[in-house]
Amino acid sequence: MSKRAIIIASVATVGVAVAAVAAFFGTMRYIDYLRVRDAEPAFRPLEPLGAEFLCNRLPFDRRGSYIVIFPEGCGLSDGTSATLKCMSVLPENNLLSVIIRTREVTDASLPHLKELHRLDSLDVTETSISDAGIVELSKAFSKAVVPQRKSATAGDSTPHSPPNADRLR
Repeated sequence: MSKRAIIIASVATVGVAVAAVAAFFGTMRYIDYLRVRDAEPAFRPLEPLGAEFLCNRLPFDRRGSYIVIFPEGCGLSDGTSATLKCMSVLPENNLLSVIIRTREVTDASLPHLKELHRLDSLDVTETSISDAGIVELSKAFSKAVVPQRKSATAGDSTPHSPPNADRLR
């Protein structure tokens, strides 16, 4: 084989490898674009409320595992809880967990929370929702994980302070 043929073969091999790598990263970028495009309508309306969003990407897939956190002091309350229904437009093949840590959410928000049929997990243990309300949510979301308060009893319907509240004072 001549030197020229070896050089042409080497350049062609490198060119194919570069094209394969470019195609791989281009595909991954397009999958990320689709993931964001799918999730944006579900989460954009929650941004003014001060929600925090986490996404764990599933490799080589446009699906994601999303966690939406409403921290203490955010804009979520009984008066704004109807906004949560926007999460229902998240495509079904995604995982969705919601954590609410604001005392401004009470049993009055239960009807709006029950509309979130797509949840895989709902943590409202640091809200003013009563233990009876949390049990009601657990029944409404038979396929979702709804943690109970450690001090919860079946007949207790009074709101509780967030865990570790005494240590914060």
